[in-house]
Amino acid sequence: MTDKRKLEIAMASLKYVMRRQGGVHLTSQTKRELGNAAKETGIPAEELLEFFRPLVQEMVDEVFKK
Repeated sequence: MTDKRKLEIAMASLKYVMRRQGGVHLTSQTKRELGNAAKETGIPAEELLEFFRPLVQEMVDEVFKK
């Protein structure tokens, strides 16, 4: 399996799990949770934000599509 295919599967799986858990919940704790995730994963918060921002936007667009 190619790395590209693994990424496609990972993204589809992540979107599936997020939808099953009720979508995206943006609260006052979201920034703190992002920081906690950065600490636990070792991935800088800026990179996590860069990764999740288009994903969240895509999910919002799906909900409000015409």
